[in-house]
Amino acid sequence: MPAPPVESTGITSSVDADAEESVHGGVATTPTPRTMTTVTPIDFPCTTRPAEAFCGALGPQAGAAWPLAVALVARVSRQTTAATARFLDSTAGRYFGLCVHERLKAGTALQEAVLTTTYAWMAWKTDRFAGRLYGVPEGAPYLLALIARFADTKI
Repeated sequence: MPAPPVESTGITSSVDADAEESVHGGVATTPTPRTMTTVTPIDFPCTTRPAEAFCGALGPQAGAAWPLAVALVARVSRQTTAATARFLDSTAGRYFGLCVHERLKAGTALQEAVLTTTYAWMAWKTDRFAGRLYGVPEGAPYLLALIARFADTKI
């Protein structure tokens, strides 16, 4: 699934449930995607491992990346910000951060780097072994499987 375009006013998500293609009267229509324009750092749990995990992978850019990553990953994965923050504070979150860091080194803007990495991890699917390991159905998005380990509810 390709990442959606990033606009200067915010992030356009093309995979939101209300932005999926629907058919009305035999004619396919695509509703206007929703745009997220603000991220308020106060709304998100703070990292408990600033030198490790996601923040450790991003170094000096971690302060700006943390609230953005929590908001975007939670929104795209439809998980809570608390579960998303616990995922980003884990070892798996460090690998997620390293993927974001590689995109930043390639010249991608922070917002687009986080979103592109999120969609890439959502595109990966769990196999039977990973499904059993993480307690999710086989074929579930890999990112959801990882976040589900830290969520209060199962997917």
